Amino acid sequence: MAKREVPEGIMNSIMALDAEGKKTLLGELKVLIAKDMAGQGTDEEHPCCPRCGGTWVVRKGKTKRGRQRWFCRECKRSFGETTDSVIGLSKLPIET
Repeated sequence: MAKREVPEGIMNSIMALDAEGKKTLLGELKVLIAKDMAGQGTDEEHPCCPRCGGTWVVRKGKTKRGRQRWFCRECKRSFGETTDSVIGLSKLPIET
């Protein structure tokens, strides 16, 4: 994975925060990262395909745990909310 640089404006804003502000920001970032890894950052009504980025998707049933599955009509593959994520490769529930 390539390292991405933080834009200078954002870095300056972070450096201007006091210790409590940085602590709050870190907590918020952890929540966003966890949701992204669990696939919860996608729009439930209009998801895009994690493989091709296509937006022409339709509902394709549910998993045993009741999570929505989708079918991409562009690349002809199905996916769920955890596809191509760290959580998707684990057998543990998302909550764990």
